[in-house]
Amino acid sequence: MPPKNKAAQPLNPAPPSPPASFPKASPKASPIASPKASPKASSASSILSIQLEIARRKTHAHSLCATGNAHFDANNLPAAVTSYTAALKAAPNHLESWGNRANCYKEMGEYEKAIHDSQKSCDLIMKLLTEVQTEEEQTLTSRTSELTFNLAVTHYNTAECYFNLGQYYPALHQCDSTLRLRPSFKEALCVRGATHNALGHHAAAIVDLDEALKGNYKYGIALRHRGIARCMLKRYHEATRDFERCLKLDQEDEASKKWLLTAKAELRKEEEEAER
Repeated sequence: MPPKNKAAQPLNPAPPSPPASFPKASPKASPIASPKASPKASSASSILSIQLEIARRKTHAHSLCATGNAHFDANNLPAAVTSYTAALKAAPNHLESWGNRANCYKEMGEYEKAIHDSQKSCDLIMKLLTEVQTEEEQTLTSRTSELTFNLAVTHYNTAECYFNLGQYYPALHQCDSTLRLRPSFKEALCVRGATHNALGHHAAAIVDLDEALKGNYKYGIALRHRGIARCMLKRYHEATRDFERCLKLDQEDEASKKWLLTAKAELRKEEEEAER
C-alpha cells in the first residue's frame, strides 16, 4: 500500500513580497501532490476482489446443489430443478448442477432439456480435461479418471434421452461415445442393443446384449431386448427362455408377457407346419 501522508506542518508567516527581480520559484518547490496508488497495486486489489467473489459464488452454488440433491433423493424433482437452476445462476460453470439437472429432466421426461444440459456438462468436462494436464502426475491420473467417468455417464444419459425421443442414430452415436470411454458400461451396451433393435439391426443387438448380460443374468431389461431380437430373427426357443427368465425377475413386466405369448404362438405355428 502507498505510504500515508505525514501530518501537515504549521505554515510560517507570509514573507514580504519579493522584489520584481526575484527569480520565480522552481517547479520543484511547488507543494507535493498526495501519492496515488500504483496501477499495479490497484490491479492486484481488483483481481483479489474478483477471486473472492467467485469463491463466494462457488460456495453458494455448492450449497444450493446439495439442497437439490436432497430434493432429488426425496423424489421432489421440480424442487430439485429449482435448486440446481439457482446454483447455475450463482456459478454458471458448476458442473455437478448441470449434470444433476439433466438427470432430473430425464426422469421428468423432458428429454430436450436434458440433452441441452448434458451437452453443457460435456463441454465443461472437456475443458476441465484440458486444464488438468498441467497438474502433477498422481493428481492428474485421479482427476482424469474421475472426469472421464463423468463424461461417459453424461454420454449415456444423452443416449437414453435420444432413444426415448425415437432419435435412434444420435442415440447410437452417444452410446458409442460412452463405450469408447468405458467399454464394459453395461447400461450403455443395453441401450445400444435396444437401439439396434429399433433400427432392425437384430444381430448387432444380440452382440451388445450378450455382452451386457455377461456375469449379470438378472439384468431384466437386457433379457427382454435380447428376447425381442431373437424373436425377430425367428429364434423362438431362445426368445421364449429370455422372456421367461425376465418374468421371473419381474412378474409385472407387461412387455415381456406380450412378447412371450408371441414367441410361443410362433413356435406352435412352426410345430404345426412341421407335422404337415
